[in-house]
Amino acid sequence: MQKGYTIDIQNQESTSGVDAKKFALWAGLASIVMFFIGITSAFIVKKVAAQAAGSWKEFAIPTWFYFSTGVIVLSSLTYWMAARAFKANNQSQFKMMLLITSLLGTLFLVMQYLGWGRLVEIGIYLGGAQSTASGSFFYVISGAHAAHILGGLAFLYIATIKAFIKPLSSFKSTTIDMIGTYWHFVDILWIYLFILLIY
Repeated sequence: MQKGYTIDIQNQESTSGVDAKKFALWAGLASIVMFFIGITSAFIVKKVAAQAAGSWKEFAIPTWFYFSTGVIVLSSLTYWMAARAFKANNQSQFKMMLLITSLLGTLFLVMQYLGWGRLVEIGIYLGGAQSTASGSFFYVISGAHAAHILGGLAFLYIATIKAFIKPLSSFKSTTIDMIGTYWHFVDILWIYLFILLIY
């Protein structure tokens, strides 16, 4: 009886631990949503006021940002394929799709960086005497999103390395689901932000 009771307690603690991780993830996503609601609300208010005053500077969005948007959308697809491979117990496809997702995420950041460089070339700066509200907001919003991509990439690369050196059984489905939730979230978030920035 005592042994069975101990096992029950351990199972309860394990279940509680998984729930706590999921709760932490969703709480984190909620805080990110609130942050971007705040910053995009400030962007919209400033843009409307500046346009009314005739002081809002429009500029052509570098094509690098359009390319990066396609890349991040594709990375969500490859992660979905990785998750499917995991459920099908297909380790070779699982690790390959994880690797591709990680590389696409990295490529997204590279393209964002190239896009920022192009903005500088056309005279759009983050700060300083030559900066404008439209340009500064573009840098801040896209830069804040890139920082959250970095966080997701860290977990992706850890999972990718693990997939190449350890068996599929060493992964928990909860971990795969949580990484996927975050990665799809930052993908959708960028689509929302990019649409807001280009219109």
